[in-house]
Amino acid sequence: MVEDLAGLGKVAEVISNAVGKAIGSLMEPWQIRRVGYAKADAEVYAIEKKAEAEAKAALMLQGQPSLPKLGIDQSGDIKARAAQRVVTQEVHRQANLESIVAEAAQNAHSAEQQGAEPRSLDEDWIHAFLEYAQNVSNEELRHLWARILTTQAIEGAPTVSKATLDAIRLIETEQAQMFERAAKLYLAMGQIMDVDAEDIDIGYQSHMQQATALEDLGLLRRVRDVEPTLELHNGVLTFWRDVHPGEQEGDYLLWTDPSVRGQFIERLMAVACGNERDFHKLRDPIRVDRQILTTRGFELAAIIIPEFYSHMQRDHSEDVLALDEFGERAAQVRILNQWAARLSAQGAAITLSIPIESDVLDAEETVGSSIGGRFNYLPTQIFNPDSGTWEAITR
Repeated sequence: MVEDLAGLGKVAEVISNAVGKAIGSLMEPWQIRRVGYAKADAEVYAIEKKAEAEAKAALMLQGQPSLPKLGIDQSGDIKARAAQRVVTQEVHRQANLESIVAEAAQNAHSAEQQGAEPRSLDEDWIHAFLEYAQNVSNEELRHLWARILTTQAIEGAPTVSKATLDAIRLIETEQAQMFERAAKLYLAMGQIMDVDAEDIDIGYQSHMQQATALEDLGLLRRVRDVEPTLELHNGVLTFWRDVHPGEQEGDYLLWTDPSVRGQFIERLMAVACGNERDFHKLRDPIRVDRQILTTRGFELAAIIIPEFYSHMQRDHSEDVLALDEFGERAAQVRILNQWAARLSAQGAAITLSIPIESDVLDAEETVGSSIGGRFNYLPTQIFNPDSGTWEAITR
């Protein structure tokens, strides 16, 4: 296996050397001894079977019943079957490893042609990788493991910890696909929440069995906090009380009522811009059920989605083809409307805010980018649950 990787470049050579060294230590002495025992048992099988046949013939000549049944298939010896199982299992594992390592080396060769430089592989890490990868038979998942090995051997590329390897060794194909959709949803919106499954293009439901299993694997974590705001990549959702005091005590009107709409939005803007304290307690924290990426989740997402971290730093106002349907601006609007409708049903008036332009310019002048800066957010739209649309807010 290792010899076939020669001539593919320095990155592939790092993989070749690490795998060759690890395979030697993995095969000596445990696996060689295990396979050796299996072969020895297979040889002993013929001798034992011959002795058993001779004993049975002797009993029959003496008129005695045949050997008692022990609850196993009497057509073969249990040691021989065990020997065959061990040999078959090891051959299957070897095929899995050869497929994954060969693909990783080819990936490394392509990456090196684009300027990639090699990075040494930790001995403990490669042992853990090979131990887990040898049991991966599914072709789609083998591609994933090959990409993990490739990026681990490239300087500056995302790395995967042994803890993450341990988590994804149990992942199934459907769960891997669901995780990819969750990561793309996060990159597109800044949050991971349910999207209507009937919308096939952008469907994602965090309560589905596969998505819940991702929490069990430690790739996602569910958060059920009571929050006053929800930060997105291109703005902030702020939650306000969806009522306005009426003329009589205890009498409240929804903000969508024309008689109070103007006054409600005026007070809301005054509080949002810091011109007035929230005397009327307009801010209204509500329970938001969502998921977040764990450390393991971030590591795996960076493998599944090329340039994951660079996507996190981009301007999210334009379509991003790399995110498929989740990267389309029109799809993001549909997702936002679904979320707004669901949150509004909990009794919140929802505004969409963007950073105040002067703050963005100040941040760009000081740090060269608006990412990571602290901004004051100006509400620009408010969601009307009656029409299911966003209405512009003017100062």
